[in-house]
Amino acid sequence: LNIVSPEKFMNNSLIEVYDLSGNLKMTQKITTSNEKIRVNNLPSGVYILKVDNGDGEPIVSKFIKK
Repeated sequence: LNIVSPEKFMNNSLIEVYDLSGNLKMTQKITTSNEKIRVNNLPSGVYILKVDNGDGEPIVSKFIKK
């Protein structure tokens, strides 16, 4: 899964992936503006992706893993 983020999300920012029950499945620190996260270990389903840089403006999106 590729995540393209603005420059402001590169310092001390985290990607968090949750299942629809709200369970945290993985976290990854953002190190580039075009971050790749490996979701191949997740079972098929719908997930919530949260990108947070700590300033109170997280970006939240859903994705489907087939």
